[in-house]
Amino acid sequence: MLDRHEEYDRMAECEQKLWWYRALHERTVEAIRQRFGQQPLRILDAGCGTGGLMMYLREQGFPQVEGFDLSDSAVRYCADRGLQAKTLDLKLMAQHYPAESFDVIVSNDTVCYLDAAEREAFVNGGHALLKDGGLLIFNAPAHEVFAGVHDRAVGIGKRFRRADIGVMNAAGRMTEVKSGYWPFLLSPLILLVRTWQRFGLATGLIHEIHSDVSMPSPTLNRLFLGLCRWEQRVLGLAGFGSSLFVVLQRR
Repeated sequence: MLDRHEEYDRMAECEQKLWWYRALHERTVEAIRQRFGQQPLRILDAGCGTGGLMMYLREQGFPQVEGFDLSDSAVRYCADRGLQAKTLDLKLMAQHYPAESFDVIVSNDTVCYLDAAEREAFVNGGHALLKDGGLLIFNAPAHEVFAGVHDRAVGIGKRFRRADIGVMNAAGRMTEVKSGYWPFLLSPLILLVRTWQRFGLATGLIHEIHSDVSMPSPTLNRLFLGLCRWEQRVLGLAGFGSSLFVVLQRR
């Protein structure tokens, strides 16, 4: 996605309003509060994109948040929003910050760009940078049946299953607090759309390649967000969905 500047434009335009981003950000903050309550925390957004999560964390009472991204375009958006961000490769994270610097590290939809060895190094690096009891939270695209035009547009290299968590945490340095899939209730609709996209790509019916990051009608956006909030409140994480949400804790 690094050379797709238009995708960062789409992200910046939608990430504070689009149901998917809002549901993910709310899920992330809930995981933080379940562990720490509202105590002061130092939080790192590893692969911060255009800064939507950092803005939301500040709004929710966590002002000590900083981030980095490999894209200069993303970092410029963060700077324009008054956020503390720098250009950095996720693979160099552990070399850049002092050990035990953070209470929480969040890295949403980044590990899909790493190979197997790099994903294991990412978890070990998170362990090195976290304080005792700190959390490593990440979201990742899940299940190959949900692959579509979006994957091609943003360069997703892998979709994940829960079994991949153990491979990433092969050294056993982190404890798995929770993991599971979401959104479950909307998964049939997402599956239908992505199946059509794969058919369109295979038959040449789809020519324009861009991500699914765009605003639906206000009514649909409210409906989808409401379903995600109900699911989070009642079901938590499910056994099926287009994203895998993981919370690991430093032993």
